Amino acid sequence: MECPDDILIAKTLDGDISCFNQLINRYQRSVYNIAYKTLGNAEDAQDVTQEAFIKAFRSLDTFRKGAVFAAWIYRITSNLCIDYFRARKPTVSLDTAVNPERSSMQDGANNPETLVLRKSHAEYVREAIMDLPENYRNVIILRHIQGMSVEEISQLLDIPQGTVKTHLYRGRERLRQRLAPLIG
Repeated sequence: MECPDDILIAKTLDGDISCFNQLINRYQRSVYNIAYKTLGNAEDAQDVTQEAFIKAFRSLDTFRKGAVFAAWIYRITSNLCIDYFRARKPTVSLDTAVNPERSSMQDGANNPETLVLRKSHAEYVREAIMDLPENYRNVIILRHIQGMSVEEISQLLDIPQGTVKTHLYRGRERLRQRLAPLIG
């Protein structure tokens, strides 16, 4: 039987580091996926994943009792991605759906100008997402990058489904406004 997160956290705070390793094993893949889909680079995602767990471990005593650890570690990851993105300004797309190399192969536009333009657009989209307020950014990333349902996001972030839907709507509207020049 799998030990609940809150017990693992309590035992870690009591000095049993192996319990935190169980939390890492439980959430490492999801944290990495968020970082990878946000940053678009495996090495950067590995760096952010490692940094997220280090930061979580060092701040574990500030973790609010009764909160959802998954939401907390995902929030840490999201914030680290913003910091990493702003510091490095990567030029790889957010998702394979906007991957310039993949898109150019699909529509036959292999010329360098098209590839550069698509990379520029992908960077602009990624930047627009990262500039959203945290509550909108988190639900946009979880819904559209992680592919989670509204119900799953609601449970993960411990907020009502109606709030998730509102954040999704408002986040999409802000993205639509910001990306209007790109769309035409």
